[in-house]
Amino acid sequence: MDFALNHIKIKSNWFDKKGIISKIGCDGFLLYLTLYRYYIHNQDAPTFCTSMKSLKKETGFTMPETYQLFKSLIRHKIIECNVTRWDRYQDNELLIVTAIDCPITERATKNEKEYDSPVSDDDFYISVDLKMMQHYLDNGLRGDEMALYCLIRKWSNNTEHKCWMSINRMAEILCLSNDKVHKMLYKLNRLHLMCSSYRKNGKRKIRGKEKTTYRFEHNILDNFSGLKGFQSHPDIRRIIESNIKKWDKRKNGKSSVKVDILEVDFENEEIYIEDQEGEDNIYETRTN
Repeated sequence: MDFALNHIKIKSNWFDKKGIISKIGCDGFLLYLTLYRYYIHNQDAPTFCTSMKSLKKETGFTMPETYQLFKSLIRHKIIECNVTRWDRYQDNELLIVTAIDCPITERATKNEKEYDSPVSDDDFYISVDLKMMQHYLDNGLRGDEMALYCLIRKWSNNTEHKCWMSINRMAEILCLSNDKVHKMLYKLNRLHLMCSSYRKNGKRKIRGKEKTTYRFEHNILDNFSGLKGFQSHPDIRRIIESNIKKWDKRKNGKSSVKVDILEVDFENEEIYIEDQEGEDNIYETRTN
């Protein structure tokens, strides 16, 4: 079953430290996105018509997991539904669900272009391409990678549209292990959905010696319509293929290969990388 919309807006503060994503988890986020397969058009607020049986089928969770995640979305005031007595609810009964924590925006104009402007600081948002999320699912990715997609998009609101957040910080916000984040970044690069590279970041003393420091740059493919252009871009392809070649050599026990500055070694991040600092800027000036 396809998503009923092409794009949705998610509050940017969901991906703050101790934000909503840390409360509902990446699986809860996947369940929330799945609701948009059952979206009812022409409603005042995002409304969905589904059942627990349908949600279980689409997400691949067990029925107990589906109930647990759904109730977590209710408990954290992300959604509300028409069921008042769960002990009387049957798995295939109709659920009318409403999303109640969506950003509120109004149309505005900047540089002769219209965009949706948040009406308050609480309404800053990330635009999520649901066709891209379907592409993630089609390639075996799940809620963890979808949440990472949103987190990187949140921190890519700069002139280069790149994210410089450290692995530690990503893991902390998403409530995942560093190892899990490493594996997701590897996987997204291998699928040519993200391009990760080192860039020089000045010098500092490490263990008493002055060393050149680096920072990661993560350039994520944010829009499904740009898939072919992103994956065929010569610089992006060169960096990703260089990364994959290096990782495969390490996996095969040939770790003596010289590391090019554009190749990524996530495990050594704490030696080389300084975390991004700055305000939590939003995507209201980005258009899809």
